[in-house]
Amino acid sequence: MHSSSSIGPDINFEQAPAQDGSSGRAVVVGGSLAGLLTSLALASAGWKVTVLERTVRHGIQGAFLRAARGRQRTMLRFDGIESPSLREIASGGADQPVEPWSRIHGRLHAAAVAEPLINLRDGTAVRDIGQHDNAAWAETTTGERFTADVLIGADGHRSVVRRHVSPETPDARYAGYLLWLGSLREAELPEELWLPPGDNGVMEWGRGILFAHTFPGDDGSSMPGRRIASFALYDADRGPAMRRLGVVEGSVVQHSLRPQDIPADLVSEVADGLSEWPQPWEAIIRTAFRRHRVTGTPIAEFVPTRLAAGRLALVGNAAHVPTPMTGSGFDESVEDAESIRSALTSISGATVPAALRAYEAERLTAVQRTVESGQGFSRSFAGT
Repeated sequence: MHSSSSIGPDINFEQAPAQDGSSGRAVVVGGSLAGLLTSLALASAGWKVTVLERTVRHGIQGAFLRAARGRQRTMLRFDGIESPSLREIASGGADQPVEPWSRIHGRLHAAAVAEPLINLRDGTAVRDIGQHDNAAWAETTTGERFTADVLIGADGHRSVVRRHVSPETPDARYAGYLLWLGSLREAELPEELWLPPGDNGVMEWGRGILFAHTFPGDDGSSMPGRRIASFALYDADRGPAMRRLGVVEGSVVQHSLRPQDIPADLVSEVADGLSEWPQPWEAIIRTAFRRHRVTGTPIAEFVPTRLAAGRLALVGNAAHVPTPMTGSGFDESVEDAESIRSALTSISGATVPAALRAYEAERLTAVQRTVESGQGFSRSFAGT
C-alpha cells in the first residue's frame, strides 16, 4: 500500500495525473465489491489507483451471493505475470452455490491491500467531485483533494458521482419493498433448530418470499452446529413504516435500517406475519430479530441513461441498480470492471473521455436490460 506525499495544500502527489510513463492514475470512489473489482482490474493494466471508502468496517448483515460462475473475459496480469481472474479472486477459486457477502468482500479487499498499485483509504468520505480538460478530482469531508486522469464512481445506489455523470436522473427509486437480511451462527441456536443438510433454497408464503442458506462456519466447518444460517426475506408490507422512520423519503431510499434501529413495534409487526412460516426458519428468523442480527434494506432500482461524462464513469450500483431478484448485481459489476479496464488499457490521459465513451457504448444497453428484467417482478410483488 502506498504512502502519500503532499505537493500542495490540497493535492496528493500519488493522485496527480500520470506524467511518468505509467498507464495512468485513477480515483475510485467507493470500496465495496464494484470498487474493489474495478481497482484490481485497473491495477492489472498498470494503473495506479486510489480507493476512497467512507466506512471503516465493511459488511452487509446476512447478505449472500454467488461469485464463481459467469462469463470470464480475461485473466489478470500483474507485473507481466498471469494471475487469477476477478471471479477467482472473489470466490477463492471454489465454486460455491452462494457465499456470505462479507467473505467475498474480504478476499477482494485482501487482494487490493496486497497490490502495490492500489492505495486503499478507508474512513475517507467524499463530499464533492469535479473535472476539467486534463484531470478529474474528488474532495473529501476533511478537505483533501485527490486528482487523477479518471474518476470512477463505485459508491452505490446513492452515488455522489452519479449526480455529475447523470444530473438529469440522479436518484435510484424505491421499488416498494424491502429485504430483511439476517444471519446467525448455529451455535447460538437450540439444537432442535439446527438445519438438516441441504435445507437451503426459496420458500414462498402468502406475500413473502424467503431465500435461506447455510454456510460453513468461520473455521470452514460444515458440521451441524458449526455452520452459519442466513436468510433474505422479501417483505412488501412495510412501506408506511419505512417512510415513518425516514428510511424512504418520497421515491428515494435514504439508508438501510440498522439492527439497533428497528423499533420493537415493527419487530412485532413482522413477527406476526411469520406465524405460519415453516419451521425451523420461522424460529430462526424470530431469533435473529430478537438478537439484533437483522438489517432492513429497502430495495431501489435505477435504469441508467449514461455511464460516463468526460473523465467520470460509473460502475456497479452507482451505474445500475437491479432488484436482487435478478441475481445479477455481482456479475454486472465484474463485467463493468473488465470493460472499463479494456477501454482504458494503454492510453494517454488525453484520450480518457473517448475511452470512457467506448465503455459506455459497450455496457449501457446490457445493464439497462438487466434492470428492466427485474422491474416486472417488483411491480407484481410490491403491487405498484
